[in-house]
Amino acid sequence: MLPVLEGVVMELQDCALPLLRDIVATDKEEVAFKDLDVAILVGSMPRKEGMERKDLLKANVAIFKSQGAALDKYAKKTVKVLVVGNPANTNCLIAAKSAPSIPKENFSCLTRLDHNRARSQVAIRCGVPATQVKNVIIWGNHSSTQYPDVHHCKVNMSGSELACFDAVKDDAWLKGDFIATVQQRGAAVIKARKLSSAMSAAKAICDHMRDIWFGTPEGEFTSLGIYSTGNSYAVPEDLIYSFPVQIKILAVFISVITIGSTKNGHALLYIHTIARYSWMWNFLFLLFRKPSFPGVRVSICHSQYGGVADVSFLLDNEANAASNRVRLSLAINHRKYVAKNDWFQKFHHRKEALSLVPVCPSLELH
Repeated sequence: MLPVLEGVVMELQDCALPLLRDIVATDKEEVAFKDLDVAILVGSMPRKEGMERKDLLKANVAIFKSQGAALDKYAKKTVKVLVVGNPANTNCLIAAKSAPSIPKENFSCLTRLDHNRARSQVAIRCGVPATQVKNVIIWGNHSSTQYPDVHHCKVNMSGSELACFDAVKDDAWLKGDFIATVQQRGAAVIKARKLSSAMSAAKAICDHMRDIWFGTPEGEFTSLGIYSTGNSYAVPEDLIYSFPVQIKILAVFISVITIGSTKNGHALLYIHTIARYSWMWNFLFLLFRKPSFPGVRVSICHSQYGGVADVSFLLDNEANAASNRVRLSLAINHRKYVAKNDWFQKFHHRKEALSLVPVCPSLELH
């Protein structure tokens, strides 16, 4: 298998990807899963001619039980896991169950490909780019049993946002051929090219992970196969099921650098976040102005560009000047994170808030 991986490495190198820094090709779990931030599990046993479903499931249980255990043992507890290998929902649940120390909400399976297929079909029908279609929903399994739902879909037509049914103007198509086309699209691709989806699946993986990492755009939701426990749609618990999901990012990247002498004990707290929420800056400002930080002066320089906001705090902690140590407490999202600095340390806290979208008026999420 390693010679095949070497071919993949060469291809990645030849792409000259701007964000690619290093590639590790290995068949050792302790190397592959060590301190992972993101795991994309694409390998699974394909169903072969004459193979019964129970045989397929048995083979995949072994694969994803092993990978889940490796994640549990070697990866960061904050790792985000995306399962692509089919049957994706089942494989994702097996991996999650095999990694008990990692939160179940950190696991998801790929239904973004189906989501993109639904967007594309509506866009083609309306004669607009797919970017003008939003809020389609994929319910259920990444299989032919899924339900593509456009009842909350919006289409931008010549600058006006219309409900999908008003934009398409063909209810029979939306309730018939559209659903069947999306449900059977994978099989249609295999029939046409004798291979399963490749480029579209890779694009869907990128879309999925971008939303996990950066959040969904304001007013939009996407489709993810996620853990069903606690859902408000009466879907049975303890499943991996595709829901409409909004992802809000509460992210703080902290570097604490001592730049002053022991006499003055100056420190620079640099906070960089991809979350575009002004309340966060107000919260941090009030936090550091509290009496629990005596002798601390706060000044804020706030700039925003390209969807990224930066804030710097200059702290003069005279009380801790002798030890040249500044202790900061940061409480966000009901959790407490403490940062210490010894000349230079980096701290990274990241928290995603995934919430199911209450698309039905009678259902409400709290």
